[in-house]
Amino acid sequence: MLVFLRRRGLGLTSCREMVRNINEMGGEARVVRNDNLDSICYNDVVVRWGCTSTIPFRNVTVINNADTIHRCNDKAGARILMQEAGVPAPRTYVGPWPVDALSGTFVARPNTHSQARNMVVADWQQVISAISNWCGGYISDYIPKVREVRVFVAQGRVVWVAEKTPADPTAHAWNVAQGGRFDNIRWSDWPVNVCVAAIEACLLLGADFAGVDVMIDADNKPYILELNSAPSQTSPYRQLCSAKAFKWMYENGKEPIHYRTDTLTWKELIHPALRSN
Repeated sequence: MLVFLRRRGLGLTSCREMVRNINEMGGEARVVRNDNLDSICYNDVVVRWGCTSTIPFRNVTVINNADTIHRCNDKAGARILMQEAGVPAPRTYVGPWPVDALSGTFVARPNTHSQARNMVVADWQQVISAISNWCGGYISDYIPKVREVRVFVAQGRVVWVAEKTPADPTAHAWNVAQGGRFDNIRWSDWPVNVCVAAIEACLLLGADFAGVDVMIDADNKPYILELNSAPSQTSPYRQLCSAKAFKWMYENGKEPIHYRTDTLTWKELIHPALRSN
């Protein structure tokens, strides 16, 4: 059976609705919280929904292992890995900090953060001061953005793409939890270069699936912001698309599905679970 493993306060609606869709499609799925791990059975396939709890040995297949989730949660470390591998992301700095002040505008975040809280956009001295107040954090170059999208990637293929429409377009952080909305993007309108960058980030970090937040500048260049190992699924359409992908992974295995690179369009990038339904 396909098991979505979640922790208290995370992913209840997303997991419940994906399970409902999978079962309605003839599959077998259920949600298990991490305080009920003994209910995981021999040969289950476990989808870790942002949950890193130790799974009792049951000869289970795990989709997104705990190490992968830790890599995704390490925002600064993930960006450094992407920089080194040539995956587009804002240039990111971690201590020890350069003695001389750098010129320009920068973004400071604490090591652990969520939504739009604890963000400082300022010059070098001010962001260094913010890092000191937080007793740790990281700094990135400020990239003026004109768009921001979330790409849901599974097995190195795209399942859905949604665009963030903020309540305040002048805000530095376009966080839907603080207003605004996600609008689904039609397959034929998927920004291919953005989707490829999201796929590369997932493959680099070893993510079997992730919701990848990507901002786009005025030159249409993508920058990976972060990988979410428990991306919110608030839309019935996105819940259904994700359910199809997870059902496909359960039935066919979780290995990456390679695509052609000579004539890239959405047709090469889309997950086969979506093309077959």
